[in-house]
Amino acid sequence: MLTRNNQTHTRTTLLIFREYTGLLNSFLVVVCLLSMTDSHAQKRTVSEGLEELETIVHSYSSKKANKEVLDFLTAHQESEFTDEDNYYRFLQEADTFFNETQDYYPELLFFAGRKLLLSKRHQEAFSYLYKIELLIKSGNSYAFECEFHEMMGLSYFFFKRYEQSKRALNKSLECGRITEWTRINI
Repeated sequence: MLTRNNQTHTRTTLLIFREYTGLLNSFLVVVCLLSMTDSHAQKRTVSEGLEELETIVHSYSSKKANKEVLDFLTAHQESEFTDEDNYYRFLQEADTFFNETQDYYPELLFFAGRKLLLSKRHQEAFSYLYKIELLIKSGNSYAFECEFHEMMGLSYFFFKRYEQSKRALNKSLECGRITEWTRINI
């Protein structure tokens, strides 16, 4: 009877060992595949990003194109491009897909201007921010307006246009939708 119990115990232990070994092998295969995919993930170039964007724009109705461009830009940031300079070149060249007669045009301008300004590309950012300033002067209002005035103030400050900077920063401070942290920074 002891021998039969030992054989059953040994057989059970062997089955459990095989099951765990199989699970461990499967786990290792998955980990290897994930690490290979991650380490070999191809980064986008400017032209590849623009080609993807063109495909997206052409696959949606013209009324939704700006929204799709904004979604694409929001989803695909610097880390997905070969380097930071390629990303910012892509961002500037992507503006050929911004349609000023459609919804989300100001949001696209703000996205590009903000990204460029925060990366200290002040000259490139200014053209996007200035277009928004013209839209606001014509009586339009936007959800991002408070942050826009702050960005515009920083941009004017960079160009040593201190009076315009002061006016823009004061507009941002007067805005009711800014956080206390932003108020302190201004």
